[in-house]
Amino acid sequence: MGNQENISFAVNGLQAICRKGLTLEDYLVGAELEPHKVLVEINGQILRAEAFGTYELNAGDQVEIIHFVGGG
Repeated sequence: MGNQENISFAVNGLQAICRKGLTLEDYLVGAELEPHKVLVEINGQILRAEAFGTYELNAGDQVEIIHFVGGG
């Protein structure tokens, strides 16, 4: 069995924990967020949506997620 090490990071100012190696896209889907409907900033830098599937969350990351809401 592989190593199931967990990491701790912050999402919108709240502590979050996930398994090491989890991609941002997998995290978003697991949080029931649609990756194409959010803007994500990691450690002060906006991450392009195309990179969500390859960016692995790291211990200590500061993640800010902004949801797009439709309406009029």
